[in-house]
Amino acid sequence: MNRTLTERVSQLERQGDVGQSHTASTPPGLAVTPQESCTDASSAPKSCGSKALPKGPAAIWFEWYAKTPRMWDVCSDRQKKSAYKHTVNYMKLFLPNGFELDPSAPDYCDQVLRTGIEAEAGQVFRRE
Repeated sequence: MNRTLTERVSQLERQGDVGQSHTASTPPGLAVTPQESCTDASSAPKSCGSKALPKGPAAIWFEWYAKTPRMWDVCSDRQKKSAYKHTVNYMKLFLPNGFELDPSAPDYCDQVLRTGIEAEAGQVFRRE
């Protein structure tokens, strides 16, 4: 960026010299039309973060326990894994009777979803 800025300032200084024409002061490789110089900054708007919608606590709970392969085994994004782990552990605090999941049960995913919704409801109840 600094080199580009230096080249642009040099080009503008050369254009401002009295008695020299535009073509004589600017080398052919550095000739920039006004249209090109305006589109450099606005051509690629920068965005921060993901475009995905935020997930609710129950969805994070479900993804943590029901997704195969297990997130804690295969997740390469350490920040996401840590955030999900903290969210799930925080939600466990709001389960009044604890929870017990049986991975071999035919309705395992339903159990996970019900438990996640129960924990999320406990969080909402505590906030009010």
